[in-house]
Amino acid sequence: MQNKDALILMSKRVNLDANCDLPLIQALRIILYHGYEICELYRFVLDKFKTKEPFEQFLKEELSFMNTLKKSCKTPPINDIKISNINNLQEAYELCVALHIKRISLLDDMFIYVQEDEEILNLCFLIQASSANNYLPTFRHLVQNHKSEDMLKSFDEFSQVIQKVKNNEFDPSDINKLLNNKNISLLTGLLTGGLSGFMLNNYINENKEKGEK
Repeated sequence: MQNKDALILMSKRVNLDANCDLPLIQALRIILYHGYEICELYRFVLDKFKTKEPFEQFLKEELSFMNTLKKSCKTPPINDIKISNINNLQEAYELCVALHIKRISLLDDMFIYVQEDEEILNLCFLIQASSANNYLPTFRHLVQNHKSEDMLKSFDEFSQVIQKVKNNEFDPSDINKLLNNKNISLLTGLLTGGLSGFMLNNYINENKEKGEK
């Protein structure tokens, strides 16, 4: 079963054509549908990565918002959201940031259509404030923390290889591991000083050239 207004829900724009639902109903359905996206992302992370915080609590709050909105929407949209293309927590955090930025902007656009109903308007203000003051800052912090942890892990790997170079103990498997590291450009510059760095840089560059041929 498909939402009859799927294009409106996907575009997140109210259609003022006389043949469409009233603007208030469209706005409610758009806000709800975007809320489904956030809920399904939280559920996906909880199921795949078993990471409870902050997703478990945020999901409860999100569901509470959605259930309250549904009471004002006689025909809530069908939840047909499918999340499947997230490979790691970093991607999940970044998508959460993007969704909450979108929500803040989306609600700015929807206020004009829901202002005739004070209860709905106040709830939308609350939802927007929660995204701006709680959810968005939390996920932005997690994105930065995760990047820092990833960099520290890469730094440690590079340090170990540098030590092996100094002791003349390194082998191609160590270098190949580094070549697949997404932080290689930055860390090569930070760590490859002196003779060991010169040797490592040469080896990496030689392997890159071979791979490009």
